[in-house]
Amino acid sequence: MEMTRLQDDLLNDFTEQKQVMVEQIELFDPLATSLRKKAASRLMPKALLIILEIVCFLCSAGMIVLMVQMRHITPFRSLSKLRYLHQLSDLSHLREAEYLSLSVYLFAGAIAILLFIAGVMLHYLMLKNNILRIARSNVMILTAQHLRRKASIEMLEQRHLLDLPSFGGPVSARAVLEPDPETADKDL
Repeated sequence: MEMTRLQDDLLNDFTEQKQVMVEQIELFDPLATSLRKKAASRLMPKALLIILEIVCFLCSAGMIVLMVQMRHITPFRSLSKLRYLHQLSDLSHLREAEYLSLSVYLFAGAIAILLFIAGVMLHYLMLKNNILRIARSNVMILTAQHLRRKASIEMLEQRHLLDLPSFGGPVSARAVLEPDPETADKDL
């Protein structure tokens, strides 16, 4: 019984699928293992991250409001009064008072910027947690599908053990039909 070209193509496809399946399982298995590790797990629950993000953004806005209303708040009222002294005898103190006032404003601005950056980082952390959760479940599903496909390929190999050639490379119909290596090499 001669092998047809269809049978040859199917054998080639079968062996390529088997090889690809093994390679993909070798890639997915370490990835699934690393996604199960503690470093890839969630840092904080999603609700806590949302609350902290909102608190950071509100505190940042609060610092901006504080900067605008600083001259009306009791501890900083005296600082604004010192800044706007315009007597000739207090000229030496005026410069130091201006520096102090500007440094307080810059300090409040820096705190507002840092709180805003912390809020953005918490948002990205929440997105990372979502991505890790989706990746973990998808990799587990893909690994399970590949393992089922590998088991079915191995079952087909066991069922048709005598019909399938044992080889390490691409198969041709002549190599399967003619066991003589010299004639198989001539046709390739």
